[in-house]
Amino acid sequence: MASLPFDITQLRGANLKEVQLIAGGLVTNGSTPSISKGKGFTVSQQGTGLYRVTFNKAVPRIVAALPALIKAATSDTQVEVLEMVDASSTTTGYVTFRVVKTSDGTVVAPGAVGDIISFLIVCMAVKLPVT
Repeated sequence: MASLPFDITQLRGANLKEVQLIAGGLVTNGSTPSISKGKGFTVSQQGTGLYRVTFNKAVPRIVAALPALIKAATSDTQVEVLEMVDASSTTTGYVTFRVVKTSDGTVVAPGAVGDIISFLIVCMAVKLPVT
């Protein structure tokens, strides 16, 4: 099991006002993805099979990102989290998802235009110390 970059007990003791859930979806639409559900973010394609959700307001700490690929047609693909980048002086924070072939893990374009990447992103309003 992968280790977390912070002590999970810090989350349990966090004030609920510090926890933010961002839920949404993006339609892949080839090279120009669009938001299908949600607000507070923009979406863009970063390359073949790579889609970025960028927050409109600074997100000090991204705790988790949970994606799901809703396919418009049957295909041998799934979606994974590639990177989670907290807010800094150069970004408000973002999560990049990648679409991969289930059989061998290579990054590919989604199986069909109209595939939707649905996601839930858990954020903290404060940056937790790294342990």
